Amino acid sequence: MSDEHKSRLNDYLSGDPTKKADNGISNFEENHLGVKNLCFVQLDDSCIFLNYNYLVAGEFFSAENKIILHFTTHVITLKGHNLENLYQHIMDHLPKTIKALNDRYISLAQASFPIVTGIEISQ
Repeated sequence: MSDEHKSRLNDYLSGDPTKKADNGISNFEENHLGVKNLCFVQLDDSCIFLNYNYLVAGEFFSAENKIILHFTTHVITLKGHNLENLYQHIMDHLPKTIKALNDRYISLAQASFPIVTGIEISQ
């Protein structure tokens, strides 16, 4: 892992929500008062953002390492590792960007932070 990636990972693990972590998840600044959108970036770098105001339900399946988010117009399914904290953060409207990471980074899943390896989007 490069020094830059280690630094960003340390920033995330230290609890600083203003810095982007190596696990592909970035959060809003602590006192953010503007519109809150959640951007999902897939492995092919295609992305979609949806407004938190239209998130009506979320489900967490620990046995399957899966989160399902029900927006009024879309259903987003996140698959990965250690997703419980991410689920809690989504309930609190903290994440700004969730980026799927390639399976080759699966060894990072040994840590306690969440890693999303798949994002499915349906309407």
